[in-house]
Amino acid sequence: MMLGRKMRGFTLIESVIVLVVLAAAAAGVLLIFAEATARSADPMLRAQAQAIAMAYMDEILLQAYADPETGAVGATEEASRSDYDDVWDYDIINAQTPTDRTGTVIGALSDYSVSVDVSGGAPAVITVSVSHVTGKVSYELVSERANY
Repeated sequence: MMLGRKMRGFTLIESVIVLVVLAAAAAGVLLIFAEATARSADPMLRAQAQAIAMAYMDEILLQAYADPETGAVGATEEASRSDYDDVWDYDIINAQTPTDRTGTVIGALSDYSVSVDVSGGAPAVITVSVSHVTGKVSYELVSERANY
């Protein structure tokens, strides 16, 4: 053993301090990753809700302003969605699972609900609201339809 030379290395206390600091840093990084992973589906759910709302709005805006048979303006009760022929017919859609134009439920979208509100006079104000069952995502699309 050499008496004039200093011993190199870490003491037990220094090693424990380093381990505690590294553990705290690792816990913080893992918390950030866990939070990012938990929210990673939200953009997809939001995009799907937006696509549903846009599909409904496109369909509604392509309809006549007034009832083609009677010329009446305002909500009229039609037998099924395939019979909807003016913008006012869609006013009865309230918190239902998305359906196609014929009224058939789209099973892959069963976690969403759609509501349509048609109000106003000339022009009609159309609001399509889509929400996800988790409550994390909701999307609202508003447009106007005039009698032209």
